[in-house]
Amino acid sequence: MKRIVKIFQDRFAASILDGTKRSTIRNLPKRLEDWPQPGDLINARQWSGRPYGSPQRSLCELLVTGVSEITIEEDGITHDMNGCSVPPGSPYHDTVARQEGFKDWDEMKKWFVENYYSLPFTGILIEWTEPT
Repeated sequence: MKRIVKIFQDRFAASILDGTKRSTIRNLPKRLEDWPQPGDLINARQWSGRPYGSPQRSLCELLVTGVSEITIEEDGITHDMNGCSVPPGSPYHDTVARQEGFKDWDEMKKWFVENYYSLPFTGILIEWTEPT
């Protein structure tokens, strides 16, 4: 079991703490051994002020329950957990967006373009529950 630190933007903190956000999409780790595994613990943190210029504060610990590759494209999602591409307009896009803390697919897609500068984005979907 590894302990992993993940920093979350302020906009996601409340939904992590109230349990409505139970996953995060992150860049692909460069090395296979850096991939989180079910059973690992995530120390969810956020910056107390300016990013990289202020101390971090711990939000909670989360128990990793699943990890899979995911690609976000302009017109849809490919989620390698089930090995298929989801067609444009599918309700699955809004489901994933809400699970990630966004209002809908369009807001999530816009956030990824603003934060990662272009699509497609390929990363990992890390799912969790609160440790017992």
